[in-house]
Amino acid sequence: MKAGRFQELVGQIIHACGLLEWATDLSIKQLGKDPLLVREIVQLTFTRRIKILRELLHERTELSDEDVNSLCAELEEIDNLRNKVAHNPIASVNRPPKDVESFILARRKFDPPEEYTISEAELEPLPKRAFVAMGKLLRSMPNRISF
Repeated sequence: MKAGRFQELVGQIIHACGLLEWATDLSIKQLGKDPLLVREIVQLTFTRRIKILRELLHERTELSDEDVNSLCAELEEIDNLRNKVAHNPIASVNRPPKDVESFILARRKFDPPEEYTISEAELEPLPKRAFVAMGKLLRSMPNRISF
């Protein structure tokens, strides 16, 4: 992966996932009954907000359990991939066999550090997945949220 494309992809991921977090916060605000608690909830990690959103969607929307679980599982998967990009040192490299695939390397903050790779092909669809999930989430709200 060329350096420019790598930077562009990381930027697209951060941007799309930031909008997805914003849509999650809007949804929690709409479904929450206590403004004080909602203000505290939206300060939590995205992982925790997804768990709370799941409960709110089950309790306060007409979505089926299957739809809620599917949407929240997608949010969790997107969050997990985003965290690998956003919270680890990363670099674009080519790994043998040459010209087959480019990887992003990351080291987790463990002792000893754990190294893993994520392929460009794995990350490439992430921005679109975030936008699709955001659309599903916003359309699921009782009072349609638009931007």
